[in-house]
Amino acid sequence: MELKKIFLVLIVLAASFQICFGQEQRQAFLVDEFGKLCSEEVMARYDGFMVQLGNDPSAAGYFVFYGDEKFEGRNLNFIAYLKDIYPNFRKFDKSRLAVLRGENRSQMHIQFWVVPAGANPPTPEKEFIQPKPDKTTLFDKNWADFHKADDGKLEIYSNSFLDYLGCEFSPNVSEFAKTLIDSPELTGYLVIYTKFGKGLKRGNQVSAFAVNDLTRRYKVPRNRLKTIYGGNRENPEIELWFVPKNDKPPTPKPDLKPQK
Repeated sequence: MELKKIFLVLIVLAASFQICFGQEQRQAFLVDEFGKLCSEEVMARYDGFMVQLGNDPSAAGYFVFYGDEKFEGRNLNFIAYLKDIYPNFRKFDKSRLAVLRGENRSQMHIQFWVVPAGANPPTPEKEFIQPKPDKTTLFDKNWADFHKADDGKLEIYSNSFLDYLGCEFSPNVSEFAKTLIDSPELTGYLVIYTKFGKGLKRGNQVSAFAVNDLTRRYKVPRNRLKTIYGGNRENPEIELWFVPKNDKPPTPKPDLKPQK
């Protein structure tokens, strides 16, 4: 009887060892990493990542995202691209994807990880701390001028097709509005630059369109918004700024002359 008990104990210990050993062998592995990419290249890398995930239906995909410290609005747009926009475009199961944020850097950097079932997810090098606009801060900027959107309506922001390329994004107006509504100590400044030859009149028209969009669609009170015409640039742009109470508004930086 004693021998039988000892034999059973040895079997249990062996099984436990095998389970623990098997679990230790299942580790997350890095598939790809890169800085800011655009268009077909980022799509190709993402598709390669999906192929790796497809090889193990029980695995999860993790993005470790280090944002650009200069443009938090663009960081949030790119995170949405990784987690929602591109998976929708490719009809991929978003429930298998997660984003981990590391500390913002001087340039954006992204890692693609495959995490098998039972493995620990990756850990960012430094923890992300949500930036608080305690001084005049640029939130986002991008191209802005009048054109017809895909549905035929007049618009001022870039074509949404670029969202699917992970290339450029429209300025992150929705998060800009949300932060303003949640932070009554902030004033939102819109700095408008027009293409050479368009001038102040066109700048005022773009400003009015942008303010109307923020007040009507996103419910930002009109008295929380101010606009500045910044002059000419090679490409027309809008900048979204947060300005706390008692701080100075942003200083426009127009281009001095067109590029030849």
